[in-house]
Order: sequence, then structure tokens, then C-alpha cells
Amino acid sequence: MTDFESTLVAALHEEAEEFSMNVDLHQAQSELEVRLDGADRGRRRMTWWSVAAAAAAVVLIVVGIRAFQGTSTPAPIGPQPSSSPTSAPFAVTTTTLTPNLRAALPGWTSTSGFLESEPGIAGWNQVDCGGTPGPCPVGKDLRLRMFSVHQMYRPQDGPRITLNPTYQQYVAHIKALPTAGVLRISSESTLTVGGRPATEFQYAALKQTPGAMSCLSEFDLALDCIAGFSGGRSARMVVVDQGKLPPTVIVLGLNTDNPQKAERFAEFQTSLGTIRFGA
Repeated sequence: MTDFESTLVAALHEEAEEFSMNVDLHQAQSELEVRLDGADRGRRRMTWWSVAAAAAAVVLIVVGIRAFQGTSTPAPIGPQPSSSPTSAPFAVTTTTLTPNLRAALPGWTSTSGFLESEPGIAGWNQVDCGGTPGPCPVGKDLRLRMFSVHQMYRPQDGPRITLNPTYQQYVAHIKALPTAGVLRISSESTLTVGGRPATEFQYAALKQTPGAMSCLSEFDLALDCIAGFSGGRSARMVVVDQGKLPPTVIVLGLNTDNPQKAERFAEFQTSLGTIRFGA
């Protein structure tokens, strides 16, 4: 090979190496740009997913709070009703009985809608239902009465009134009423009320029997008498022995279907323990 040929070959080799290097650098640059672009897109994609995940977490928290608020029971506002079914006992002193008495009556009597007070009787109605047809409905049906019994009608005597019954005669009269179909007596017991002997009955009335409990005047017809028995009513009755004076009869009556019957009878029993005669 001549000197010229050797020089030409060397020049061509250098040019080939330079071209090769340029090609590699360009390719490398292209690859680097592709990688950087991919990395940038990856970062952007990662950022978007991070934002989306954070937003989803916020939504879940808000939904959870609202769901909890929706299912929880709100705190009550205002005063709560008392758990006590009745008010405080009501102190009374009668002026129409023989003898008179002092007592602490069930609390409902303090707001009684009607007060009966004339010689021989004292009484409290939960509500005055006299102007409405039929019996008072439950919730308005309580009635507490006290009598000094001077006369009453016995079913077996027809239209003839019984005058001045003794304690023993009146107790015998009540005991005979189931036979006449007037009462169903569920309990009978003896006790002491205000230091006096007494007999207590619990009963359900089966039919209307006017005048069979007490009459104010010996001239009253049975239908005109102040107190009898009414079908559909139940009661606790206490007959107190007053010796030579007329027997005292104390009665708490209510509808037979009153769901608070046991509670009301218990209140009545407590009141009996507070009675003092000779007020």
C-alpha cells in the first residue's frame, strides 16, 4: 500500500469512528429523553393517584360521619317526664261526715275536677263526666267517696229502704250482693282504720244497682240515691265500725279495664294508714 493509500485509509477510519460515536450519542440521548419522559409521566401518574386516593379517603370520612349522625339518637331537649306516676299526697279534713276525719289522699285528688260535699258525703272525681253519655273513659274514671251511711237499699227488700244500718248489718249487706248478682267479690279482709275495726272488700260490679251503697235521705227513691253500684266498675271498699254512730264507708272506684288498677289500689291502701277520726 502506498503512502497515499495508507493516509486515505486512516482518514476514512477516523471518520467512521466519529460517525459511529455521533450515532451512539444521538441514540443514547434519544433513549435518555425517552426514559426521562417516561419517568416524568410516571411521577405525574403517581401524583394523580395520590391525589385521587386522598380525595377518596376524605369522601369516605365524610360519608361515615354523616351515617353515624343519621343513625345516632339525638339528645332529648327540654325537661324529661317524671318517673313518678302520681303527685304528692293531698291532705284533707272533712266537714260533712259523722265523725269527720283527716287523711292524706292520693295525689290526683288535689286537682279533682269535681268535689262532692254535703251532709253525709265527701268525694273527689278525677274528672266530672256527668254531662257525657256512658261511663268516664280510662284516664278520667277515678272516684273516691266517703259516706256516713244513714240509709241504703238492699236488693232483697225491693222498694223498702233500710234505715240506720249498724256496722255488722252493712258488712252483711255487702257480703250478700254476689248472691243477688250485683258484685263479684275477689277479696275480703279485716283491718284497723284510724284505730277503728274495719272490713275491706275488693270487687267488680256486674250491674247497675242504684241506692245499694248509700242514700242521703230516707225519702229518696233508689234511683235518686247518691251512691249505688255500676256495671263495668271495680273498687276497694272499706267499712269502718263507728260504734253507735253510722258506719263510715270509703270507696275508691275505677273502670274495671283500667291498666293502673293495682297501682291505684296501692295508693288507696297507703291513704287508709293516714286516716284519723274526730278531726
